[in-house]
Amino acid sequence: MHEIVTALDRRLDFLFVAISTCGTVRGCVEYIRQFGLPIRVIAVDAVGSLIFSEVKAKRLVPGLGAGLRPPLAESLAIDECIHVTDQECVAGCRRLVITEAILAGGSSGGVLAAVEKLQDRIPAGANCVVILPDRGERYLETLFNDDWVRQHLEDIEHLWREPWEETRCRTAAF
Repeated sequence: MHEIVTALDRRLDFLFVAISTCGTVRGCVEYIRQFGLPIRVIAVDAVGSLIFSEVKAKRLVPGLGAGLRPPLAESLAIDECIHVTDQECVAGCRRLVITEAILAGGSSGGVLAAVEKLQDRIPAGANCVVILPDRGERYLETLFNDDWVRQHLEDIEHLWREPWEETRCRTAAF
């Protein structure tokens, strides 16, 4: 965490973290709270996950969310949880490969979708860090396969092919 803060001129405003077992977000939150850092921690959960919701639904993107609330989620002091859909996860990881040449998985796409959902509430010039938790090569036959996406999520190609607004904050991905 120290290296991230140093890389962003010692000011970090938002941290976006995908959740599943809640180990990564819990470690980040404990560090941030221990040192009294004024960083807003945004947990990114899947629609249909039971970590921060009571409504269970089928999820196609593996590694994001969970079918039950993990013990590490208890008394977790996050600032906010943003729920993302499978479609948003796929669009996010597809845009990431197109714009940044980063082949990341669906959870990473979900993190980017959460930043986009929150962008109107992020002040101009804010420093945002996103943790990209998964690589994309294991999803070449699913999330990066147009036929698979059309079969399971309908025709959503417009979500990554059409122009979209860039986020208003400086973002560093680790």
